Amino acid sequence: MKEFHCIVPRVLFGTGRRRELGVQAAALGRTAFLAIDPFLESSGLKDEIEALLSGASVGVVAFSEIEPDPDCHSADLAGKIARERGCDCVVAVGGGSAVDFGKGVAVVAANPGTCWEYTRRKDHTPKVPGEGT
Repeated sequence: MKEFHCIVPRVLFGTGRRRELGVQAAALGRTAFLAIDPFLESSGLKDEIEALLSGASVGVVAFSEIEPDPDCHSADLAGKIARERGCDCVVAVGGGSAVDFGKGVAVVAANPGTCWEYTRRKDHTPKVPGEGT
C-alpha cells in the first residue's frame, strides 16, 4: 500500500503509521481529544492509541459516541467537552464519519459559536463557493 499524508487536516495513512501518533500529537499539544469509531474502540485499538499518546506525554480524552454521517449538534457537544477538558489537539480514528466528526470538534473546541455557523451562512447557503455546493 502506498503511503501518503495530507497537510490540513493532517492525515497519516499507511501500514504501521499509527506508531507515529504519539510524536505527531505531542508536536500539536499536551491533551488530545480522541474521536474514535465505536467499532474500533471495542476492537482494542483505543487502548493501543491511548498508550501511544501517553507514551509521548499526551493526555487523552476519548469519545466514541460517533454516529454515521454525524451532525453539527454532536460536534457541538463533543467540542464543548474538548474545550472544557483543555484539549489542544484532535486525533480522529476511523472512517469518514469519525474523521469528519473530528474536524467539526476541532473547529468548535477552538472557536466561538456552533459547528453550523462554520458550515453555512446566515441565509443557509454554503460557505464554500461553487456550483452545486
